[in-house]
Amino acid sequence: KKQKKKNKDKSGGKDAAQDSLAKVNSLPADKLQEIQKAIELFSVGQGPAKTMEEATRRSYQFWDTQPVPKLGETVVSHGRIEEDKDNIREEPYSLPQGFSWDTLDLGNTAVLKELYTLLNENYVEDDDNMFRFDYSPEFLLWALRPPGWLPQWHCGVRVNSNHKLVGFISAIPANIRIYEM
Repeated sequence: KKQKKKNKDKSGGKDAAQDSLAKVNSLPADKLQEIQKAIELFSVGQGPAKTMEEATRRSYQFWDTQPVPKLGETVVSHGRIEEDKDNIREEPYSLPQGFSWDTLDLGNTAVLKELYTLLNENYVEDDDNMFRFDYSPEFLLWALRPPGWLPQWHCGVRVNSNHKLVGFISAIPANIRIYEM
């Protein structure tokens, strides 16, 4: 009896996988594109290149949109990269359905603990997943709230159904001086 039950469980798993695939295939093309775009945005599986040659063969979707020198490009002049722009977006980009932006109040101990857990469980410092990101909540508070910080710079992504924190991006102020400009 046990042998028959094991065989049924194995085939049931296969049926479940086929059902899931059928559900995905039945989605409209625009939904599939939206899901693919979200996966690409949140994908961090590509480790750093080991050599300059390997780096030049890769595509860097984010960095290719930024005003920074490309690999191998030589900078010959100094000055503003882009003049002040009037067309900066006021509204945040929309997230896939079921997710929403949330400004995190790091002064709230529960929110700080939630951020610590997200970072600790999901971010690693190496390709082999050996060294986990394990800064204490106190360190995160110190690092993310230097003089001049603004609360709206602590942006979380939450699942609407259960309010679970699943993403985080932040900014900190920095004053730099380059070439006496």
